[in-house]
Amino acid sequence: MDDYLLIRKAGRRRLSLKIDEEGRAVVMAPLWVPKRTVDEFVASNARFIERRRESEKLVTREAERLGAYTEEDIKRLKKVAREKLSAAVPKFAEALGVKYNRITVRYQKTKWGSCSSAGNLNFNFLLADMPEEVLEAVAAHEVCHLKNMNHGAAFYRDLDKICPWHKSAGKWLKEEGSVYHRRYGMYLSGGVRGELQRMKKTVEVAAAIIVDGGKFLICQRPPRKARALLWEFPGGKREDGETLRQAAAREIREELGIEIEPLDVLETTSHEYPDLRVNLTLFRSVIKSGAVLLLEHNDMRWITPAEIPEYNFCPADYEFLDRITDERLSIQPPLQ
Repeated sequence: MDDYLLIRKAGRRRLSLKIDEEGRAVVMAPLWVPKRTVDEFVASNARFIERRRESEKLVTREAERLGAYTEEDIKRLKKVAREKLSAAVPKFAEALGVKYNRITVRYQKTKWGSCSSAGNLNFNFLLADMPEEVLEAVAAHEVCHLKNMNHGAAFYRDLDKICPWHKSAGKWLKEEGSVYHRRYGMYLSGGVRGELQRMKKTVEVAAAIIVDGGKFLICQRPPRKARALLWEFPGGKREDGETLRQAAAREIREELGIEIEPLDVLETTSHEYPDLRVNLTLFRSVIKSGAVLLLEHNDMRWITPAEIPEYNFCPADYEFLDRITDERLSIQPPLQ
């Protein structure tokens, strides 16, 4: 199976798979699932991936034919959406005998509408560019959630009553809705947000996997910094005039109060956070002198590769965690 993007998240219980706009397979996985299990999962879904990729190509082709939304389009659609939903929601609420609190119109990447427990209704403004019966079906759907917050039998009895055409509207939305999202995505990538993405800061980071006595060192980030309390390999940003090897040694001296010898490069990877892009180089290292001190981190642990799944690491580190083995670290496993 060809390459895929693996995203691991704490608290996730199962594997899931989707195809992004570029036709790339994206796997969401729990922290503890081995890489080989993810590979098998992707391979077993090869036919699904190919079908979805073909579907994404058709969506892209249609979106490109229609063209990206413009700034004027967005302003117009938001205005029209507010007007139409301000008429549709009261109509359905009266028919069902329920009250709502507030109507909000905005872009929602994964939803066409939502209903909060406080009675607030939120709608995707792209509905204003769709057939009237589709917009009204979404409005009716969310109004029914004011009475039933689930999708049980009672919910659908109410929806059938006030909006008999909701099934055909839902089918249309499932088949055609992706094109509208894609056109809006094209607008974003060409507009201010796209420019901000292109201007995202890139930092070169040198980190050390410090090996000692059959284990290696990991550190927990402090509670008031970005990615608070996640575990990481100690290190930091390369300064002007430094080599990556020099940066690793300096950062470890500043963070842990020890002198290390970076032996060789174990891994390199790149990762994009919302606020920056990180190019990370990980050096296999040993302690030359000093005792480890927590000068910046919240906590530290000496662990073996087998213990990696027990800790929540920074997202960039998950790019290579499954490749850290006793053999690669020259660590001899303890005798049984």
